[in-house]
Amino acid sequence: MMRPPKHVLLELDDDGDLHSVDGDSDAPAEAPTRRAGLRARPKQRDLSWGPGDGSEPKKPRTAAQLQVAALRRRPGPGKGEKTVILMRRIGDASWRRFGTQKDAAKAFGLYQSEVSYLINDRSKASSPARRFEARRVAATASVCDGPSRRDKCVEGSAQQKKNGKWIDSHMFPGREFDDLDEYRAAKKQRKELRTSYYAVNKHNTH
Repeated sequence: MMRPPKHVLLELDDDGDLHSVDGDSDAPAEAPTRRAGLRARPKQRDLSWGPGDGSEPKKPRTAAQLQVAALRRRPGPGKGEKTVILMRRIGDASWRRFGTQKDAAKAFGLYQSEVSYLINDRSKASSPARRFEARRVAATASVCDGPSRRDKCVEGSAQQKKNGKWIDSHMFPGREFDDLDEYRAAKKQRKELRTSYYAVNKHNTH
C-alpha cells in the first residue's frame, strides 16, 4: 500500500543552505541544498531616478524654473517678525513706508485689496493700481532706493511684465504679444480687414 507523501519543513540558514526542522524519521536529518540568489542584497538607489518610490526620473529644470526657485528661496520676513509695506509710484526713486496695507492704500488713493494684489499677484490689480508697486518687507530691513523699472504700455492700458509678456492677455485674443511693433501691425491689419468687410457689405446692400 502506497504511503501518503510526507511534508518536510525546511529552514534556510545564514549560509543559504536548507535544513529539515520537522524531526521526521523518514526525512533526512539534514538536506543541504545550495540555492543561488536567495541571500538578499541591499538595494542600490539609482540617483538618476526619483526618491526611490518608483516615480519617474527627474527632468532637468530649465533656466526659468531655476530662476523662479531662487526667488522663492529668497529670505523674507521671519515668522512672527514685524513687517511694513513699501510702496511707490512706478518711476519714482524713493519708497514710502507704511505700517499697514490700509495706510498705504489711503495714501495713494487705492483700495486695500489693490495694495494686496500689488504685493501678492500684480496681474490681478486694476490698470490704475498698476501705476504703483508695493512689497512687504521686515521692519528692520534696509531699503535701497533707486528708480524702478518703467512698464512698457500699449495705447496707455496694457502693461508688459518683466518676462516680456503682457499682463492684460485678454486684450489680445489668441496670443500674447511680446513686441509693441507687432501689436500695432496686427491692429492695423484688423482695421484693414474690417474696412474691407464693411465696404463689401455696403456694396451688397445697395
